[in-house]
Amino acid sequence: MAFERFPDPTPESIGQFQMVDAAGDPLSPVRTGILRFTDDRAVLEVSPGFTPTIKWVEQPDGNGLVGSHVDEPAESVVLGSLAVNPNQVTLWGVNTTRRRSVGFSLPGQDAPGNQVMRTDWCLVGDHVADPGTTFGEVRVNVTNLHEWAGISTTSQTMPLDGKGPRSWTLDLPDSPTAALVDQPGQLRLVPQATMSPPEFGGFRVSTNTTAVITVDTAPTLPDALHRLATPIATLMTLLSGAESSVRRVEVKNDDVRVEVFGYQVATDAPESAGDLLLYRSVLGDEFLPRWLELAQRVTPVPQILAAAWSDEFTTIDTEALTLATVAEMLHRRLYPAATRFSDGQIAQATEALRESQVDDAVKDSLIEALQGWWAEESYPQRLKQLAEPVAAAVPSAVGKIGRWKEAVRAQRVAAAHGLGEDDAGAAPDILEVYALTQSLRWVLTFRLLLEAGVTPDQLATAAEQSERYRNAVRLWNERLPRIYAE
Repeated sequence: MAFERFPDPTPESIGQFQMVDAAGDPLSPVRTGILRFTDDRAVLEVSPGFTPTIKWVEQPDGNGLVGSHVDEPAESVVLGSLAVNPNQVTLWGVNTTRRRSVGFSLPGQDAPGNQVMRTDWCLVGDHVADPGTTFGEVRVNVTNLHEWAGISTTSQTMPLDGKGPRSWTLDLPDSPTAALVDQPGQLRLVPQATMSPPEFGGFRVSTNTTAVITVDTAPTLPDALHRLATPIATLMTLLSGAESSVRRVEVKNDDVRVEVFGYQVATDAPESAGDLLLYRSVLGDEFLPRWLELAQRVTPVPQILAAAWSDEFTTIDTEALTLATVAEMLHRRLYPAATRFSDGQIAQATEALRESQVDDAVKDSLIEALQGWWAEESYPQRLKQLAEPVAAAVPSAVGKIGRWKEAVRAQRVAAAHGLGEDDAGAAPDILEVYALTQSLRWVLTFRLLLEAGVTPDQLATAAEQSERYRNAVRLWNERLPRIYAE
């Protein structure tokens, strides 16, 4: 029993559970139930149910009772005590998925049957009744983070001639630390190691790295996942070209410390996925805080780009249109005040139009456009401004920038307006669409990395050494020679 722990390795436990409000006051009787953890979500089954399905009301004439259906409560909180360690659990976002009743419900009696509920989050280790609770420390384990951090934790020594005794040392160094950029706080990369007991064949050592983020302005759990955990997973996806997930989350404040399971936490995700484009040894300790600030500033661009690298788009056309739209979104996030005309030019043109002999309907339409979208930079201008730093660092990603931006523009127009053909009236070659979309994916990825502080030389070296990127270059050189090979 001492080794049983929920939810790993024990994904199921009997216990006592009660529905409460944000202050911890009971909203239901205590019920016996079973808590199961499956597909990264906790499912609770209690018998009888927490809340009645029938509400009995005395008739006005006093000659009987009338039963009416009661709607299920939404987004409830349940506190539980399990029969395994850790004893205390908290369930947030509890919603009923199924009820079963046996026989008829009678006034003043619990209806026989059960109630099955699915939860958004399961907090293991304490009772936290208020979903608005804030946490000043967030610990995150993410796919590829250990590899990216590259913190050495073991060493071996042996005689020069290779003969004689050898020694093996486990040495956890000080955690690399850097200040956050957009708020008071810091980020530490904490190395960890576990060692199995010695056996006949030797022993096994497992190492890992956890990002520990402490902030003065403590976030709620959803904010911590959105602002701190998910951006790290997104970065690892962009660097590896494969889906990287938040594997473990632990949050802490002065009163409680709990491990979080459920929404946005994939406990079965791999520790490593894909070869990384860049590592901490190249980028430095300050890069990750810079990335967290950038990810928040340009959201949801990194998340959408990570979805592309994770192959979440079901068709080439879907990704092509999505990334073409994301390119404009990224430019607007990076340059929110960018316009083609100054305020003075707009005012001058507006006044000239008002005094002109142009038909009033046309005049009003032109003035409205000039004071709105017409004064903004065009889509090709936005593409060019995004791609220029990338072209300077990695020319092979863009090719001839004028032809590249026009090709992306034409592909976006054809897809967005359902034309099914390019400007010349020809149906696009799907392999050319794929090649251009792949180049746009790389350009946007490179642009984000440059914006986060990767130097042009660092990016150029990484691209040159990446087999994944070299394969992409061969693709678009073959399929798009007018842009890349002429």
